[in-house]
Amino acid sequence: FQKDVKSDLKLAVIYRVKNGGDVFFQKSLKKVSEFADFILVLDDGSTDKTEQIARSFEKVRFQKSQWKTFDEKRDRDFLVQWAAKLGADWVLSLDADEIPEDKMDRAFFERLMHPVNPQVKQWGFFWRTFWRGRDKFRADGIFGRMAGYRFYKVEPHQKILFSSEATLHTGNIPAFPRYSGRFTDGRIKHYGYDSPEDRSEDH
Repeated sequence: FQKDVKSDLKLAVIYRVKNGGDVFFQKSLKKVSEFADFILVLDDGSTDKTEQIARSFEKVRFQKSQWKTFDEKRDRDFLVQWAAKLGADWVLSLDADEIPEDKMDRAFFERLMHPVNPQVKQWGFFWRTFWRGRDKFRADGIFGRMAGYRFYKVEPHQKILFSSEATLHTGNIPAFPRYSGRFTDGRIKHYGYDSPEDRSEDH
């Protein structure tokens, strides 16, 4: 990394949310408000307090989905295009139950936005998934290896390219050549499985 970099680059955070209106979404928005220039929230038919929570943050731009059908690829692609139209230079994609750890501040992301190698255009993070409470995370099996690219450089004509037949579990960011990605030591705290009710709902 380059050290102590400051710039006028615009950093956006994007969320695709349905019924995310709980303590984790609020904490996630509070954390990213510390370093984002603007935050985009696409609501996919929430029936809880998601909109109220999102609109309570000054940097949030909130939009309800215009579609009635489920299509995660379409929704995430909409967010990619929305961020680009608003002039974002780099974008971080998160879910409502994901919170960057404390050290991931503006200085952390400024360094990522100024890679020494100009071919680096996407950055990955490791997840820490909390289980049976909020003080322990799972390190076994797939949970211990969970990682992915979520922070990317905006370039022309980007799209979400891949999805399952059910348009579920798509990539969160546009496709990039494999050589353009690097992983950081930053970790994302994932609270989606911390209670039996949450685990059952996700299942």
